[in-house]
Amino acid sequence: MVAVMQNQFAILSTEDLSLLVSKAVEAVLKSQMPRLAERINSPEYFTQEAVCALTGWSRRQLHYRRKKGFIPYCKRGRTVLFRAEQVYAWIEEGYVPAGRSLS
Repeated sequence: MVAVMQNQFAILSTEDLSLLVSKAVEAVLKSQMPRLAERINSPEYFTQEAVCALTGWSRRQLHYRRKKGFIPYCKRGRTVLFRAEQVYAWIEEGYVPAGRSLS
């Protein structure tokens, strides 16, 4: 196997390639494990209080965003719940990589 690293070529054996891939996968898993564990251990639905704690918003700010249709929710009677998966996805939509501006 021939690999290009910073405009230089290196011939890798199958074992070396396997080791490189294993290390890369391990690094990605280590960086993502806390986030994955948080999601696995979180409830299926969040209360308004939980969403406020997660986002740092007040109840009034959450109510405004919910009424304007900015954040998905479920309502049964007077109980308002937010599906955890949708809340995380909604938060991720606003992700801005380091070094990038919002404009």
